[in-house]
Amino acid sequence: MGAPVGSLLCGSSEFIQRAIRWRKMTGGGLRQAGILAAAGLYALENNVERLREDHNNATWLEQQLRDIGLEIVEPGAQTNVLYLRQPAEQAAKLGPWMRERGVLLSSGPLTALSPTSTSAGRTCSRWSICGVEFLQQQR
Repeated sequence: MGAPVGSLLCGSSEFIQRAIRWRKMTGGGLRQAGILAAAGLYALENNVERLREDHNNATWLEQQLRDIGLEIVEPGAQTNVLYLRQPAEQAAKLGPWMRERGVLLSSGPLTALSPTSTSAGRTCSRWSICGVEFLQQQR
């Protein structure tokens, strides 16, 4: 939705209170909640139509990654974030290789890819595929 934090929790007052309690029990804290809420409201009012495009791009990226033999955790999820499971030795090479090409990403055995946000699109997705495919060939 273009919210800068990545998520927005919506629900009844009771649901929100339970979530706040759970967050406190697990050590989480909220800073600048009003600013984040304003960004979430803006996203709800202005970016909802973009969700279909973001999800279509994520579906496309998921299929491209599966086509080159990669394991996607939770395939078919209705989100613009994909989780890629890869061998540790491959993960160690992916971050530096992509950084050399101007794409920053944090890579590990479970790598999150979210190149389908409001500020990106299939161009970034293609970069992701290019990097992962290169590493697949080096195995």
